[in-house]
Amino acid sequence: MLRIIAPYLDRPSANLLVAAPDDDAAVWRGDPLVAATTDTMVEEIDFRLEWPGFDFRKLGGRLLAINLSDLAGMGAEPRYALVSISLPGTLAVADVRRLYRGIAEQAHRFGCQIAGGDLSGTPGPLTLTATLVGRLDSRRAMLRRDGARPGWQIAVTGRLGGAAAGLRLLESRVAPASAIERGWVSAQVDPVPRIAAGRALVKAGIRVGGDISDGPTLTARWLLPVDSTDRTDQVLEATEFVAETGHDLFTRQCHVQLPLFVVYMRAARILRHPRRPVNVAPVTPAR
Repeated sequence: MLRIIAPYLDRPSANLLVAAPDDDAAVWRGDPLVAATTDTMVEEIDFRLEWPGFDFRKLGGRLLAINLSDLAGMGAEPRYALVSISLPGTLAVADVRRLYRGIAEQAHRFGCQIAGGDLSGTPGPLTLTATLVGRLDSRRAMLRRDGARPGWQIAVTGRLGGAAAGLRLLESRVAPASAIERGWVSAQVDPVPRIAAGRALVKAGIRVGGDISDGPTLTARWLLPVDSTDRTDQVLEATEFVAETGHDLFTRQCHVQLPLFVVYMRAARILRHPRRPVNVAPVTPAR
């Protein structure tokens, strides 16, 4: 099996000094400041292989995307990934190749190298875990979920609700009937991490923000100061999703939504940035 996945693992380079499976552990040159994150996906909990249009290549890309989004939520630049997968014995070799191909393609798309990981079998469901390491420019140049103040504003990169709507379509086994519905399904099965947006926000001086994979309501509760009021209403107002689709899906967590939330003092810093559409709602102090 290692020979099968070897073409999708990165070889040693100037910075990746030792790459798996050549030795007991991967070794790379360190950055002054790093960010690390881990996410796990379990079949029938986080995804279903029978979703229409879903395949192992997209599954591999999705595993990397949710981890890349965590790095984006910190404003970090992706560097290395460790991937551990427990495979059912009935899984075809061709499916394993497609899975690792999706992993490698997604990693390389964002400048991340697959440095190693682990491979095992399981009598249970397919289980995938990735650990990603990224670099930060300085201790101050990162997005954090604390530090928002009353009177600041909330912004969202992109639009919310697409992944939840896509999940509803996938679970209902209804084929998407329009470009909008296909976009919803894509947001669920093939999400795009906002690495460039996270880096741009940090360079613009933004310091409060994060990804929204746990859903907008919960994310807003983390981001907003404890003395702000009507927090849920403000978040829903910012997204405009209900008006566009007629569905109220915001109470559900959407694991792969992947826009970024940011909270900031002056709107002009972000709103002038080209190709970074945001919806804005005020954060008001308690009355």
